Amino acid sequence: AHKLTVNEWADSFDLNIVFNAGMYELSDGKTSRGFLKGYDHYNNRNIHPNYNLMFALNPTDTLEKACKIIDLDCDKWDNVKDDYHCFAQGLRMIDCSKGLIGWNKRKQSCSMLVAATDPLGRIYLIFSRSPYTHNDMIKFMSQMPYELYNAIYLEGGPETSLYINVNGEEI
Repeated sequence: AHKLTVNEWADSFDLNIVFNAGMYELSDGKTSRGFLKGYDHYNNRNIHPNYNLMFALNPTDTLEKACKIIDLDCDKWDNVKDDYHCFAQGLRMIDCSKGLIGWNKRKQSCSMLVAATDPLGRIYLIFSRSPYTHNDMIKFMSQMPYELYNAIYLEGGPETSLYINVNGEEI
């Protein structure tokens, strides 16, 4: 099957914002390493034990926010799994208490896309084409004036993509 670019996804499905839904297995480039669900379609049904954040979209109740980042150490999966139709699980960079989660794995610099929340519930998409280590990005986010928390690492490396087209401005 042909993999769509973010621009093709946006054109095909009339979307304003498109980005990678998470990290994928290197063996096939299609299967998410963490839980990934879109309505009735599951790319991966398994909750990854070390990926502690969920990016949730499309609420089941109109009173919920359109999207939310959920820390599975603060909100238990069984309590939130029915609140949204779509979920993408990823690695935690800043937790629900604004604690910085340092990465001890191989020190590697790469471009990356991170999503985070502020105390007002706003979602920030943080994209860097310039290569940074994960710990450097965590430090940068901790110095932003927005008091970010629930920062989820969505993707890194050359696959990292972000497309935005709002009010005639296309990035």
